Amino acid sequence: MVQEVEHHTEGKIKLTGFPVKYSDESCKPQIRNAPPVLGQHTEEILSTFGYSAGMIQTLKDDDVIC
Repeated sequence: MVQEVEHHTEGKIKLTGFPVKYSDESCKPQIRNAPPVLGQHTEEILSTFGYSAGMIQTLKDDDVIC
């Protein structure tokens, strides 16, 4: 139930594995990526909602986002 993954800032971390187990090993789900750090995808997400680079920078300058 516990899997170790490599995190790019924290090194090896332990995460709870996938809760469902299948008898067919070819369908074995596994964790492929470590969780993101705080704010890692903020710019990408805001830009998909129409925020311009300038608007995002203003939010950063005002400490609204990381």
